[in-house]
Amino acid sequence: MSHVTDHEKELFLGARRDAFKWQVFGAVGMAMGVASMVGWALILPLKEIRAVPFSIDPDSKLPVLLTEKVQELEPSEAMAFREVANYVQDRETYDVQDNNERLKSVLRRSDELAETSYRDLWDGSNDNHPDEIYTPKTKVQTEILGVSLVNDETVQVEIRKSLVIPNQPIASARYVVTVTYGFEEKIVTSMDELLENPFGFTVTNYRVDAMGDI
Repeated sequence: MSHVTDHEKELFLGARRDAFKWQVFGAVGMAMGVASMVGWALILPLKEIRAVPFSIDPDSKLPVLLTEKVQELEPSEAMAFREVANYVQDRETYDVQDNNERLKSVLRRSDELAETSYRDLWDGSNDNHPDEIYTPKTKVQTEILGVSLVNDETVQVEIRKSLVIPNQPIASARYVVTVTYGFEEKIVTSMDELLENPFGFTVTNYRVDAMGDI
């Protein structure tokens, strides 16, 4: 039985109505990388993260402060913001060219309700399965507009989603995504997985609210 959120149903039904590694460089490098990861893992649980409004630089993929009055981000803060932004962007994007890999990556970074709702969405028995709503040529592009931290574990991310259908005008809408996350120890089965999520970033709750067309 599907447990897809009302927002997810409305998103996909609305779309229907509208129309439609790298390799390891060496044992020394790997050892240094693992040591660095352990150091970060020890720091993160102790670091207080301030609520800082920012946008994502499209080239560097790093956060850019929206006000000069806010002091520069600490490395751990910038890393946490980037992990949240990457997760939301991956989860809200649709492109048949890499959907399969992106889906697996999102699941590896999800747990509890966040994992359950995502599995339900992509379940083959779900009438609102993305592949049933979109055509192979349809894309849903997701742009991160800003992030603000509600507390140390909860973040609100403002995004713009654009429905791209060949030979049709692009339709866009804004949303606010509420994310609960943390950093957990994880067992990985490959170096690729370790490099993908070295600090055990995990989302446990995920909610999307529509803001309106833009």
